[in-house]
Amino acid sequence: MDDPEDSEKWKRVQENGVLVLVEENVEGGQTWFLTVSGPRRGEVWERDESGVLRLPGCTFLDWVELYLSKKLTSYTDQLFREEKERQKAGDPLARIRGLMAGKRRRDISWNPPISLKAVRDFERRHGIALPEEYVTFITEIANGCENFPAANSCGKGGVFFSLEQLDCLPNLGKPFYFTENTDETRRSLTNCFGPNAYTGKNPVWHSLFKDFPREDPISPVWICEDYSVLCGALPFATYNDDRPNWNMRATQPILIVTGPLQGQVWRSCSAQLRPDGMSFYQWVLQMLEGGAR
Repeated sequence: MDDPEDSEKWKRVQENGVLVLVEENVEGGQTWFLTVSGPRRGEVWERDESGVLRLPGCTFLDWVELYLSKKLTSYTDQLFREEKERQKAGDPLARIRGLMAGKRRRDISWNPPISLKAVRDFERRHGIALPEEYVTFITEIANGCENFPAANSCGKGGVFFSLEQLDCLPNLGKPFYFTENTDETRRSLTNCFGPNAYTGKNPVWHSLFKDFPREDPISPVWICEDYSVLCGALPFATYNDDRPNWNMRATQPILIVTGPLQGQVWRSCSAQLRPDGMSFYQWVLQMLEGGAR
C-alpha cells in the first residue's frame, strides 16, 4: 500500500469490475467480491486490511459451499500461507526495495551505496572475500543506515554500520570459531537449562571463550568487548538494546566472512551466541519488516 503502483492496483480492485457479495465488520473489515470482467471473470476474491487475496478457480457456487459449510476461513488461511511462501521465494532484492520505499520506513537514514572498487580494496586489506549478498546490497542499495526499527532499542533505533566503519577490525581474515551450524551446535549455544547452560550467571563469553584474547584496543563497532573474541565475523549492526537487568541485552548481529559458514548471520548477546543461520538478505527483510531482534 505504500508503493504508488500497489496503491493504483488497490484502487482498481476497489472500483472496477467487481460485485460485492459480503462485507464483514471483523478485525479491520473483510469483503468478499465476485469479479465480473477481465481474465479472472467468475472468480471470488477476498479483500481485508492486509490487501487482496485471489481464490484461484473459486466460482460463486464454490464460494457459497465453502461459506455455508464454515470452511472458508481455513481455505483462505491456507491460500494466504502459500502466497507468503511464494513471495519469500521471489526476488529478495525487489522485496527489499519495495519495503525501503514504503512510508513506514522513510524514517530510516540510508547511506549512499559504496563503489565496488572500495569493497575490493577492503577485501584485499583484510584478506577476505565478503559474502555476495552483502556486497550487492552495499554497492547497489545502501552502505548502511541509522535508525532502523529494532525491538527493545530504547527508542534509539538500530545502526547498520558502513563498510568504512568496519575497516578497524583486525581479525576479519582469521577463521571463525565454529565450522558447522548443526542441531548439536544450536542446542549447546541456546539451551538455557541445565548446569552448563549459558545464562547471565554463566555467559558463553566467560566460559567457552574465556581463554581467547579480546582486542586491544577494542574496535568501536563492537558493542561489548567480549564479542571481539569472534574472528572472521563482521559486527555489521547494533540494535541499541543495552538495558540493565535484561538477559538478552547488547544484541549484535554478526556476518560470518570466513570458513564454511561464510554468509550466515548470527547474533551475539550478553550471555549467548545465537546461531540463527539466516542469510544477509533474510536479516535485511526481517529488519525492514520491524522484526530485528
